Amino acid sequence: MARADIQAKLDRLVMLLARRPGYLRAHLASLLDVADRTVYRYLEQLEELGYAIDQDSENRYFLASGEASNRVKMEFDVEEVAFLWDLLQGAQDPDGIAPDLRKRFAHSLRPRAREQPSYQATIPQMICVLREAIQERRRICLHDYRSGNSNSLKDRLIDPLHLSEAGGFLQAFEPDSNSVKTFKLARARDLLLTEQPATYHGDFPMVDLFGWTGKTWKIVELRLKYGAVNHMKEEYYGADQFLQASGKEDFPVLARLQVLQWAGIGRFLLSLPGEWELVSTPELSEWVKEQARRHLQ
Repeated sequence: MARADIQAKLDRLVMLLARRPGYLRAHLASLLDVADRTVYRYLEQLEELGYAIDQDSENRYFLASGEASNRVKMEFDVEEVAFLWDLLQGAQDPDGIAPDLRKRFAHSLRPRAREQPSYQATIPQMICVLREAIQERRRICLHDYRSGNSNSLKDRLIDPLHLSEAGGFLQAFEPDSNSVKTFKLARARDLLLTEQPATYHGDFPMVDLFGWTGKTWKIVELRLKYGAVNHMKEEYYGADQFLQASGKEDFPVLARLQVLQWAGIGRFLLSLPGEWELVSTPELSEWVKEQARRHLQ
């Protein structure tokens, strides 16, 4: 592998390790598209570069936080915090201070928010609070969550477990239903970090960009027209990081995605005929054709 490719993998690994509660080595291998032993070698390289890497009781790897500082007080506008949050996600952070900065950014978003009756939290705001909740094992309340399954609008008290890589979907345990569910952050008006401890300690599935779970990651490459690009960016928060120029005039954007089921990305493709072309993954192409045939019958 070329040096530039290895550096790109290491940069991506740093971004993944900065997210709590962390990842198992097998999950990191899937997300980086490398062998398990290669992840181990990358982890050693990061430690040699000065990164402090730790493991929890479930063998999930994460970047150890630096010592918190109380000497700096910061106030930011919502737009500034969202920008800085995204910037810190990809920052080189050998001293491990980025998590502490993100935590303080999160606190700067919260004052007086609940006093505004029409207040609508942004997804970056929610992610700031969720990172803290997952790290500190605290329960949250999703305010005015719009459920598509039960056609209801109500507050949902949950134990947050895992955010999708792009950040738009949340895996969480709901005590009321005694089950692990997937929640789409865009369907909530706001969320509150409670003082209640999270009590769930069981397994939970990973979730992909489209909100679907599964056991095996699959790589999908496709070219998109701008109509499909707009739809992907608007519907799936954080999709930008998977998009780049394709060099083709008719389909100018290349998307390289990791998915867990064909159903999620398949629905996206079926809703946009003529707006995309597959570069790889003939299995997905056959799945889309079969679904199209069923709908036409």
